[in-house]
Amino acid sequence: TSAVNESTELKHEVEALKGQLAAANPYAERCKTSTRQAKEAYLAIRAEVEELERKMDDLQEERERRASGELESGLPEEAASVPVVVPPSLADLIIERLGGPRSPIGRMAIDHGGVLRWCKLHGLRNIIVRPLSPFVPLPLSYKGLHSLTETRYPKRRPGFTSRKKQASFSFSSFKYYCNVQIFILIFWAGPYALVQHTPEEPNKPNEASAKNRNANEKKRIAQRKAFIKSEAKKQKVLVQEAKKKKRNLRIERKMAAVARDRAWAQRLAELQKLEAEKANTA
Repeated sequence: TSAVNESTELKHEVEALKGQLAAANPYAERCKTSTRQAKEAYLAIRAEVEELERKMDDLQEERERRASGELESGLPEEAASVPVVVPPSLADLIIERLGGPRSPIGRMAIDHGGVLRWCKLHGLRNIIVRPLSPFVPLPLSYKGLHSLTETRYPKRRPGFTSRKKQASFSFSSFKYYCNVQIFILIFWAGPYALVQHTPEEPNKPNEASAKNRNANEKKRIAQRKAFIKSEAKKQKVLVQEAKKKKRNLRIERKMAAVARDRAWAQRLAELQKLEAEKANTA
């Protein structure tokens, strides 16, 4: 009977497992279908990405080819008449290449229209048309902008004259050159191009004005002398207090020593008296 019961229980368990397997088959089919669909979608997306990459490579090659052609032969007149829209990031990069927003030319070219007008007037349309990067220099043919942005010393050429007597430029020609540059800047950007000022910001807040400079200097000297005198008085008071404290401590130590000696003398007299009394009684 026990064997029959075990066989029936095993049959029931087998039937239950078959039912679970039959119930799990549709879920497995759905998983396979979803996996196949996901794989197909991934392959389609990958094909689109490869197509986009190929198109981007073609556009980049065409842009480089066009830029090289423009640099060699110049921009045609019909292309120069087409308006160009400058994105903000490119405009910021152009302003940074022009010396920053605080430089005279950078302040002149803050708005996008100013950048376009400036580039159109001075033959720098290639700055906007060709791709810009920090490693691509500005056109070296434009000597005015190059002289404004160049901060290095001129190269020393080998010559027969001594370097002590040889001058790179005369002061009069340099002064004339500076005046011409300033005149060109004012003509480009107006009379306030050379004023180092940003709207809603203080103009040189840490520098004193030239107006009433002598009086301000005398006032500053007087304030400094008064401050030094007050500090000397404070130091003198501190030194006096320290000396007084030191003197009081010395007096207290002397008084304590005298009291200690007096107490020892009194104790010694008492001991001698006790010894004398013991000797008399004996």
